[in-house]
Amino acid sequence: MNNEQWIILDTETTGLSEPISVVEIAAQRMRGWERDGEPFQILLNHDVPIESQAEAVHGHSRSYLREHGEDPYPMSVVAEQIEAILEDGVASPEELNGLKQFLVSILPV
Repeated sequence: MNNEQWIILDTETTGLSEPISVVEIAAQRMRGWERDGEPFQILLNHDVPIESQAEAVHGHSRSYLREHGEDPYPMSVVAEQIEAILEDGVASPEELNGLKQFLVSILPV
């Protein structure tokens, strides 16, 4: 893993009970165990209730997301922002396709 490039991708949600919405997506490109570039973070305001247990984990209340979150619609805008951090061949075409499928599954269309 000395000089290998890879991505850390993290999501936070409104909780564990359906319906579940993603309220934060964060990513960091890595080279080995060192950061490679600036971190990516986006907060998404779905304007839905957030379970208290989830808020205790990520610290984002409904009112905080109303003020600081972005409109999650359309999903393609969010996906484009995330794809931008994957430039320079860090991810293979198969990995990019997998990421796109993941994003489609967690974000509104």
